[in-house]
Amino acid sequence: MTEYLKQMLSNDSNKSSARLINFMGAILGASLIAYDTAIHSKLDSTNLGLFLGYCGGGYIASKTLDKVGA
Repeated sequence: MTEYLKQMLSNDSNKSSARLINFMGAILGASLIAYDTAIHSKLDSTNLGLFLGYCGGGYIASKTLDKVGA
């Protein structure tokens, strides 16, 4: 596992670290929303907005970096 992570972080690797980061962010965000919903018995609009903002921001940053070629 550590070898895979080292390859992901190197410049000349063909493994994508962005995919792992996005997956981990989605799991963490969904878990936090589920926890907040369970505690308050409803979905808080502020937390939902923050989560959707994070998802949208990540998507926009990813597409911008693809266009720039970074």
